[in-house]
Amino acid sequence: MTKIKRIKTVLAGLFTILMALILIFMPEGGVSLIIFIIGVYLFMFGIHLLGFYSKLARYMVGGKFIMYFGFIILNLGVFTITMADEHKGIVILYLLILLGVAGGVDVFRGIEEKRNADKTWFAKFAWGLIEIILAILPVVFGFRSNGGERVVIVVFALVLVYKGVWKIIDGFKKSAIIYTG
Repeated sequence: MTKIKRIKTVLAGLFTILMALILIFMPEGGVSLIIFIIGVYLFMFGIHLLGFYSKLARYMVGGKFIMYFGFIILNLGVFTITMADEHKGIVILYLLILLGVAGGVDVFRGIEEKRNADKTWFAKFAWGLIEIILAILPVVFGFRSNGGERVVIVVFALVLVYKGVWKIIDGFKKSAIIYTG
């Protein structure tokens, strides 16, 4: 990992922790702010993918997939931005679904790392299962209690803190150097 990539990773981790703290200490206004930031990020990433398609990916094998993925991400960004002020419960469920999908991806990465005989496969696999459970439990138990939405927000914020800490650790971790030749 280059030095600039390390700095970006550490800054992304700090930003993630900052968003979690905003959610914990300002749950009402914080949700709208976080939703707006996520929507703008998805919108910009969709534009980036479409720009990448127009400049380079249209000549690549599977380039149309990048174009379709760019349109989907762009539409998700617009959808998220329009939902920022209204229907916070639906958007929180949307974020929990994204958390569950991220957990599923981590589970599959752990299984793939086990097939490749990697020693650290269990950590990724276990964290993926924990993310899936953390995405399901607030939905099942959180909305039944009096402060249900608050429970869901705090659980989601704690997951963001965990992910931010891991990003910071990844930024300082030594990279393996592989020589080919």
